[in-house]
Amino acid sequence: MITQIDKLKKFGIFKDYTPVTGLKEFNRFNLFYGHNGSGKSTLAKLYYSIGDKKVHSHFIAS
Repeated sequence: MITQIDKLKKFGIFKDYTPVTGLKEFNRFNLFYGHNGSGKSTLAKLYYSIGDKKVHSHFIAS
């Protein structure tokens, strides 16, 4: 089970993500909410990429 994301580079809105202190680890069920453009769908595509073991087609560099 994925409990946290330590770093993420060049993946959609996440150009150079590192976690801020105080974030809780992911649990079995998690709710992500936020404004449009805040990265919710990008996180879903990240999990798709991990599960499929390949980068989601939306993020493959040409």
